[in-house]
Amino acid sequence: MLEQPRVPDWIREFSYPGWTNIFSLVLASMPRVEWVACLGKESWFLTCTVLGDPFAANQFGDSRKHHKPVTGVLGEQSITAFPLYHPAALGDALKDNEMAKGWRAFATLVSNRQRRRLEIEDPNELSINVN
Repeated sequence: MLEQPRVPDWIREFSYPGWTNIFSLVLASMPRVEWVACLGKESWFLTCTVLGDPFAANQFGDSRKHHKPVTGVLGEQSITAFPLYHPAALGDALKDNEMAKGWRAFATLVSNRQRRRLEIEDPNELSINVN
């Protein structure tokens, strides 16, 4: 008989419908929210689940490494989640300045979207360049 893979405790906790309902209500009560900075896999999992992307919810490490945001719609709000290292992170966060690269990529993405909103058109804005 094959055993079912063990689901980590943190996924069980954040998969609980109560968490997603609460977070959905919080986001819905803040109509100007456009961004969620996810400082760890738990917040990424919860945010992607609420935004309707369960596949991305389980791809935190890859999404963070490649500075890949997820955008979803909650009610009439378009909200973008961005995966980041927590400022207190150690290990891989410090290798090759990964933490700083992620935060710069997030700042660039936010800045570019704000510029587009001001009708500045530049096709180069669609890419994120991190040095």
